[in-house]
Amino acid sequence: MFGIIEGFWRGFWAPLHALKMIVTSPRLLSLVVVPLSVNIGLYILFFHYGAHYLDDQIAGFNTRLALSLPGWAVSISAFALKILSWLALAVVAALTFTLVSGIISAPFNDYLSKAAMRLRLLETGAHFAHPELRITLRETLYLEFKRILILIAGALLAFGIGLIPLLQIPAVVLGASLVAFEYFGYPVSHRSSGITPVALFTLRHPAVSLGFGSFLLILMMLPFTSIVYIPMAVVGGTVLYADLSAKVTRPAADTHKKT
Repeated sequence: MFGIIEGFWRGFWAPLHALKMIVTSPRLLSLVVVPLSVNIGLYILFFHYGAHYLDDQIAGFNTRLALSLPGWAVSISAFALKILSWLALAVVAALTFTLVSGIISAPFNDYLSKAAMRLRLLETGAHFAHPELRITLRETLYLEFKRILILIAGALLAFGIGLIPLLQIPAVVLGASLVAFEYFGYPVSHRSSGITPVALFTLRHPAVSLGFGSFLLILMMLPFTSIVYIPMAVVGGTVLYADLSAKVTRPAADTHKKT
């Protein structure tokens, strides 16, 4: 039981440790700038054009209502529709942002994962039995696309399970594990090709995966933190994979060394 709890908290706090690792490493920080800028740009554009579109639709709908309803009813309708439209926009924006930014940022996230892996192995003095694979940009995008498809299918399944009374907790566990699976994919793909090794790693470390995915789900639900959670998720997943899979064979390097 102690090992399960320890594993959960190890995974849960990994994104925060990743954030500290990013801000203290000039190399990692430089690799975060481009995908972070892309993510912020996508978020702003989506809300800008989405809000204008919804405002136009609501205005047209209320104009038609005004022909048959009293003014107070139109005012209430306008207020309610405005609130609902913003809630819908926030949900759709979060989903769209996650999918689109995941594909667009995939090459940058791959470089970020490799750099974080090298830094972590240098700190711990560990190494992998198998050399790093050289995967092309096309392969990186293809693997990310496959992981996102699995994430979507799993999210729909988790949503369906969550609608069943008393099964909300299993739904959250499934959702958190799927998010962990997505970001373990980057470091695992550097050592073995395909999706199966990612799934096996996630299943071999269920407590760590649950903790890691749970923290990421919290970040996704908080306003605006979804913009910055991807670099934290990529580096956090990479560090967890390095610590759980690599073997220490020599003294660790000086962790205060500039990277």
